[in-house]
Amino acid sequence: MEEKSIFSIIFPRKKSVPVRRRAFIMSSILFLVVFIFGSITFIIFMGQVIVSNAGQELIKTVEYERLRLEALVNREIAIALKMADSPVIKRYFSNPGNADLEEIAFEEFEAYRRAFSAKTVFWVNDTDKLFYFNNNVQYLINPEDPDNYWYLLSLNETEGYNFNINFNPDLNITNLWINAPVFDNYSNPVGVVGTGINLSDFIDSIYRHYSGTADLYFFNSEKEITGAKDVSVVAGKVKLQDELGKIGAEIISKMNHFDAEGIRYFETRHKKGIAVIGTIPALDWYITAYQGFSITDTLNTGMTIFFSSLMIIMKIIFLSLFTVHESKLARSRALAIKKLSIEESDNKLNK
Repeated sequence: MEEKSIFSIIFPRKKSVPVRRRAFIMSSILFLVVFIFGSITFIIFMGQVIVSNAGQELIKTVEYERLRLEALVNREIAIALKMADSPVIKRYFSNPGNADLEEIAFEEFEAYRRAFSAKTVFWVNDTDKLFYFNNNVQYLINPEDPDNYWYLLSLNETEGYNFNINFNPDLNITNLWINAPVFDNYSNPVGVVGTGINLSDFIDSIYRHYSGTADLYFFNSEKEITGAKDVSVVAGKVKLQDELGKIGAEIISKMNHFDAEGIRYFETRHKKGIAVIGTIPALDWYITAYQGFSITDTLNTGMTIFFSSLMIIMKIIFLSLFTVHESKLARSRALAIKKLSIEESDNKLNK
């Protein structure tokens, strides 16, 4: 009995299983805690990285499109002002009934038409008030018509140029028109010339080479959207805050404290995401873009796959080490039992 009790004390068979099980459970819990804590830390870290990277990418996109539109507008303005200052066009506007001047002027307009990016030109002389578009009469201007507000504004209140925007429901396009008054040699206004920029084509070109998910908008100082992927918001003169809700209100708030030229980037408060806003001085417009984020944006990354794979590998290594340890422990126990049995047999023989 005494020898049996010593054997039992050294190698308690019944108690060894729960001890191993407890060790395995404690190790698994420890691994689970590390995994959960590491996952949370990883998700927070990756979320910040993704937002920062997306913000920088959005800044580059907005800056590029802002400069591209401004360069296009400035180029068209320069050509329109040169056309308005043409001596041939000035003489023709002062004498629209002169057939010889008309022929020369039409050739001049055709040359300017080819110089404009949209290959379009229009003009109206204040004598007959016929609206010409690409050398063809379109209609007779009625200055009292509210839709023709731009004509008297250009003729009587503009020294250089002005803009107006209109939406063509038949073609489903938005045009930005550059209007330049023509003055005779005595500084009297005698007509208006200009060209149109197809904003719909311009915005379509943005999305053709932009692979992100952000939506871009142009809007004026009255907060009316002047350019968007959805042309209906431009046609309806929808305000930015009405289109984007609280996000739009945040952007407007930043705009009101944004005096310098350039780009501003910030994380939105009302909904997780980023917004970028920039100025377009040539038009007295703004450009903005908003991109929202969710937990799936953080999880759907290559780093997430790497992290998950790493955790699986660590779990496999942990189980392998535990199994090897248990195997070694079992072999040691078996050898100890065998050795003790031999010693007991020798002791009995000696007695």
